[in-house]
Amino acid sequence: MMVIGGGDLYGARRVVHVERESSWVYLDMLTPSWQVGGPFDYPVDGAGRGWLDADYDVLSSVEPTKGVKFDWYEGPGPLGNGSISCCLYQTEIQGPTGIATLVNTHLFRGEFDVGDLGEAFNLNVDLLVDDGGILYINGVEVDRYQMPEGVITTDTFATRHGYEGGYVTRVGLDAGVLREGVNTIAYEVHQLARVSEDVMFDLELYSVVPEPGVLGGMLVGVMIGFWRRWG
Repeated sequence: MMVIGGGDLYGARRVVHVERESSWVYLDMLTPSWQVGGPFDYPVDGAGRGWLDADYDVLSSVEPTKGVKFDWYEGPGPLGNGSISCCLYQTEIQGPTGIATLVNTHLFRGEFDVGDLGEAFNLNVDLLVDDGGILYINGVEVDRYQMPEGVITTDTFATRHGYEGGYVTRVGLDAGVLREGVNTIAYEVHQLARVSEDVMFDLELYSVVPEPGVLGGMLVGVMIGFWRRWG
């Protein structure tokens, strides 16, 4: 796994697939078990498709066991509630109260285009997440951040407090899940405990691509080729 930070490095450049402060469709109605009426499970649509499905219809979204209709909304990131020391949110979502967490799990969906898979390897993500979460691309989990192993439910807690100093870089994601054309991206954010004061979400998804003819870029290219062949 190569660790590559922001900006250019050794003749490599970023190819950004999802920019920071992009618009997201989100659900902030998943009542946990400790609130009246809970717990609410992950939603399905009128055709029975799960929320990670590329063709998921948010307009027919319901809770699968109780039949409660879910309303999804849309807004630019960062999306949040409460106070995070590093950042201000652009879109306010329903969240913690500081007394009892009204929503333990928030869901976010979006799409992005990949025009050339040749520039869609060495996949990385910069996360702004409070407290923990899971990233999916085309319905496949590609990163689990501050979350326990095993089966996750809407009542599952994150394992640590979210980092409030800014974005955290996660590297070496599986680029094999990408396809040319439209790709679906989804994220679920979880709180640390029943009593929480804030929630925040934003990300940037990008590849690091070597520049032709640059020695450092050649080195990165060799490493990527090795990873493709033997990784």
